[in-house]
Amino acid sequence: MAGWFYRVGGMRYRLLVLPASRRMPLPVLKKIQQLAANGATIIGKAPDTDSGLKIIPNATAR
Repeated sequence: MAGWFYRVGGMRYRLLVLPASRRMPLPVLKKIQQLAANGATIIGKAPDTDSGLKIIPNATAR
């Protein structure tokens, strides 16, 4: 089904609501980007800072 995404265990979702946070780990941001590219509906303001900046240099630029 176009626009749906699935979790382990078979739960399916049509909508992803982002938390009201300015920071999010880079791997999570990449997964959200992948979901959007596959047609998922995502609501919320995009984070502007990676929460792991101390671990991954220049992560905000990515």
